[in-house]
Amino acid sequence: MLLPYCWVCGTRFKTSVPPGNANKEDHHICPRNAGGTDGPQVSLCDGCHGTLHKIAARLHRNAPFNDLLETVPEHNKKLMWLAALIVKSENAVKDDPNKLYKNSIHLGHTETAMLKRLQSIYPKLGRNGVIRAALLAFYKSHFS
Repeated sequence: MLLPYCWVCGTRFKTSVPPGNANKEDHHICPRNAGGTDGPQVSLCDGCHGTLHKIAARLHRNAPFNDLLETVPEHNKKLMWLAALIVKSENAVKDDPNKLYKNSIHLGHTETAMLKRLQSIYPKLGRNGVIRAALLAFYKSHFS
């Protein structure tokens, strides 16, 4: 459901005609890290999308999440439905040896410069390949 407005809160996107205030983010209903790369998506504003993933993360940990809920019950139903689908999808593949783990790290200026310099030495690897090679080298230095 790719819409001109957020499916949860109804806020129109900046790219809509007429334009609204929200930034559009397309959410994979079945998360990409659980095999949902080509699956259905839904249009969400950046606020609802962020809240949705925070709720799902807390559901994974069995942590309280009521402080993340909105004042509109209909919005919460949609957020909870999507969050439950994330948890269910990720739990379904948690022990799958073929599952790819998506990691995200924040690099500072110096670390970004280091990565770019390594990429210039190993252009065929790309950024992810350089990171994988560095992880492998670091692992081998400790465990081989």
